[in-house]
Amino acid sequence: MKCKLIILIFVTLSLILVPVGSTQPRIDVFPLEYDPFLWVDEEMDFDIDIANQGDEDLTFNINIVYPDEVENDYLMISRENGVIEPEGLLGITGSYRFGLLQEGHNIAEILINSNDPDRETVVFRFHAYVWWPYLDIELAEGWNLISSYYSILHINSMEYIWREQVRHDELIITKDGEGRFFLPAFDFNNIPLWNFREGYLVKMAEASTLQIDGEPVEADTPIPLDEGWSMIAYFPEEEIEALEAFRNIEDVLIMAKDGDGRFYLPEREFNNMIHLRRTSGYLLKVSEDVEFIWNAP
Repeated sequence: MKCKLIILIFVTLSLILVPVGSTQPRIDVFPLEYDPFLWVDEEMDFDIDIANQGDEDLTFNINIVYPDEVENDYLMISRENGVIEPEGLLGITGSYRFGLLQEGHNIAEILINSNDPDRETVVFRFHAYVWWPYLDIELAEGWNLISSYYSILHINSMEYIWREQVRHDELIITKDGEGRFFLPAFDFNNIPLWNFREGYLVKMAEASTLQIDGEPVEADTPIPLDEGWSMIAYFPEEEIEALEAFRNIEDVLIMAKDGDGRFYLPEREFNNMIHLRRTSGYLLKVSEDVEFIWNAP
């Protein structure tokens, strides 16, 4: 799945008239041609050319300015300063880190400051409009055992993923299968990052909808299981009965449980779990380390 990113680049240019016989540097800045409609999912480059149209050396330095609400510096440039001889031209390469862009309108300014007395600063304006594909996970008040079948392309820290629920005081706690937890009321988190292969136990103060951005993973993506208990994600598009879903590990599976306490005991041939489905997480206990792949149709 591709993410739609529309890039609009603006640069302020004006004609500078230099009196005959005067000596001074004269800056001119121009970008290369851009296609304003791009489909990208990785780091992209763009070019800025800086020219000296005067008859003295032009010295310049570059600063990048973001609005106050920007959380990450997503722009990079190949050099921050330099000297250009009269009638010289220097190309600067810029790039943006796609994964750090925020959904919606991203704005930044590249300020090119120089010793041109008539034009001390040229502003290169960067606009990026981003719409991320996302998955909705419905959360009930109380405990939920959830998972995502999306591989996150954007920021995958717990603080970022749960930002809306934290802002509205909806999230009480998030726990992973190793006992680590995110407790926003106490500003505590020891879960490194959201892992799309894992399930998470979540307690909510009220019902909410969690949005995960990224792209769907294949149903046959392997999930490594350590001996003992694990909380895992569910990938297949179809809803599958537990006996079929876990057939690939039936020799080592001791128990499978869902978030409502229903369970499957292969050794006793007992199952009261409803069909497994996406966005739910599942608890598994296995007798040895194994690589698990969902037995999807």
